[in-house]
Amino acid sequence: MAYYRQPKFYRDFHCMGGSCPNTCCAIWRIDWAKSEYEKLANSNCSNELKEKINKSFHQNPDKTYSIILDANHNLDCPFLTPDRFCGIQYELGADYLSYTCQSYPRTMFINSELVTRTCSSSCYQVIDTLFKEPKAMDLVNANLEAKAVVFHYLPDSEKDYQTYPILKYRNELFDFFYSIINCKTRSLNTSLVLGALVAQKITSYIENNGADKIPAVIKALRPQLNVQKIPSVEKTKTNYAMSGDLMLKFIATLNTTNLFDIIKDSDKID
Repeated sequence: MAYYRQPKFYRDFHCMGGSCPNTCCAIWRIDWAKSEYEKLANSNCSNELKEKINKSFHQNPDKTYSIILDANHNLDCPFLTPDRFCGIQYELGADYLSYTCQSYPRTMFINSELVTRTCSSSCYQVIDTLFKEPKAMDLVNANLEAKAVVFHYLPDSEKDYQTYPILKYRNELFDFFYSIINCKTRSLNTSLVLGALVAQKITSYIENNGADKIPAVIKALRPQLNVQKIPSVEKTKTNYAMSGDLMLKFIATLNTTNLFDIIKDSDKID
């Protein structure tokens, strides 16, 4: 029987709304499906919101729509209110948002009969929770009911495995990095640095030996992860931006088809 797993903080997550020191409604290009845009454009809303909808979207070549960010306001979403809430949700409700806007920072991937659900650490509330709650990353397994599957995410296919053999090892990679980050006998700062170093090491092996070496590489690296402290890291005050960036790279490697390329771009670890 299929089942899902998720860290405890996934179920407990809630948006901080206007009290968040950051905002997820800026910088990023958010695509809307044609049906999502048409639902919003045809909604029974105020004239003010209708005018903003009409001038704030453009159609992409693939027929999706994107919100035009306002470069004069630090690339904020034009629907962001002065008190840092979503104007669309405030007036019409969450049902009129795009799927991305409704689901962020939640994400998941499907491999074989296992569905892994988590939250992106690009969200301030997520990274703040991880640092403040010791049990936030404890994994929970449960049977997967059919109605719980979100079909925006498709399982890996045999064709995917042939094109990207690395995908066969999604679950092993998740378990390995999760065990590094979730170690409770050292600080999260140290675990993040170890995770980044291990990611670089695995990258070098993959580039030289191929994806099918992943299980052997993981087995070889595990004994090297008994480090409890890295003094230079322990003395450094927690930096949410740095820690979030590193953790985001780990999550991204599990959700992109070319799993390891993103690690090459890290400028946090030499």
